[in-house]
Amino acid sequence: MVMGPRTSSPYLEDLWEQLVEIAVRIKMEGVTLSQTSFQVELGFENGVVQVIFFVSGYDIRGFVVSQGNPILGVHIYFYSEDVLEVDSPYDSANAPGLGKALCHAFPDADGVFMFKSIPCGIYKLVPIYKGDNTVFDVSPPSFLLSLSHDHTIVTQKFQVTGFSVGGRVVNGNGDGVYAAKIIVDGHERSITDKEGYYKLDQVTSKRYRIEAKKEHYKFEILNDFLVLPNVASISDIKAVSYDICGMVQTISNDYRAKKGDQRISIPQKVVQTQVIVFALIA
Repeated sequence: MVMGPRTSSPYLEDLWEQLVEIAVRIKMEGVTLSQTSFQVELGFENGVVQVIFFVSGYDIRGFVVSQGNPILGVHIYFYSEDVLEVDSPYDSANAPGLGKALCHAFPDADGVFMFKSIPCGIYKLVPIYKGDNTVFDVSPPSFLLSLSHDHTIVTQKFQVTGFSVGGRVVNGNGDGVYAAKIIVDGHERSITDKEGYYKLDQVTSKRYRIEAKKEHYKFEILNDFLVLPNVASISDIKAVSYDICGMVQTISNDYRAKKGDQRISIPQKVVQTQVIVFALIA
């Protein structure tokens, strides 16, 4: 027998009055409880129900989409500074670079993720979408949520906006070129680190024109380069020529420099650091 609150309707008022010496099963619904139902024996007098219904937590639900469609494989990590642990069937996990989470969840085929039986508090949800070789970009990168005494739906959907892919700029010896600007379809998108590596964020599956620029360097251009999520990295961008910096000196005032070009051989290994001095003797 399932009954609502005592004051829910005149019919139930009469029903409560007529109950004598009967076993009644009371069931609570709508929240996550330590016990959802119990049975009580009613006699010819008022009684006190000894069972305490304890609300263990509330549900948090949200959505993950890509171009408006549900998507699988996104990890939603759950963090909090004021809640130390949660009683959840979802296990804890380590998000890349973020430390151990309280728990985490995955969206289903409809793009819906859910955390059950979560106590009140302030939480941060962090979406991570990572393939075998690629980290995908998800917006927003995190969502701050204040959970009160009610089930909650995350109002802002997590959207997979693209993915990140990296590459490298090298000289003729295969050494990385530092501080080279990476130009993608005419727009500067990144800059290389000390080892020559760079990363492009929020790219989509399409063909791009990718080039590198740095003073005194000329690089090959990756024209019509197809970028896909399963690509481990972009092909190396190689330097094809360099500007040479030097000066011409005479040994003494008694000598005069000859006119004309002078051919020299410059090792590629030292082209970035060494100043070449030309000495021409008349």
